[in-house]
Amino acid sequence: MALRTKIGNNSITCKGTVRDRFSRFLGTCYLGKLDLNSWMVRNGYALAYRHYSKRYVAAEQEARKVGRGLWAGEFVSPWHWRKGKRLMVGQNSECYKNSVKAPVPLLGNHGEVVVMWDGTIWEIVGGEYEYMYEYYPSVILCPKKRLMTIGNKAFKVVPIAGKCNNC
Repeated sequence: MALRTKIGNNSITCKGTVRDRFSRFLGTCYLGKLDLNSWMVRNGYALAYRHYSKRYVAAEQEARKVGRGLWAGEFVSPWHWRKGKRLMVGQNSECYKNSVKAPVPLLGNHGEVVVMWDGTIWEIVGGEYEYMYEYYPSVILCPKKRLMTIGNKAFKVVPIAGKCNNC
């Protein structure tokens, strides 16, 4: 709504010649001389996607510093969301929702290696033989506590590989 309000009934112009690997247009849109991309990032309505450009990093840092838009709370960046990372409501990002990529089905047994959609890999340690037989279950993953919860069952886990910071 903020962008719609900003533009109103005015015309915008988008310029650019580059396309990403999905053939999406990558460009800059203007309302007169105002760079709308920068305006959105500076107000916390969008993030600087550093993979393609560092152009909006300063605007993002400004929004983050003063807590504008997305930066007023917690969120998962789109590139992490697409990999399965989720926030838990009421938690301070210690735990987040994720989904099991493999094995299919998940049994929940000691020694079972679990690959998550966010790229992390965990091994279930200890516990009893569960035989859960779950297909692509959603889990709550608490890396610092080394705990994975599926339904009402909690499992102790250890990180094996992947992008697991602060594990």
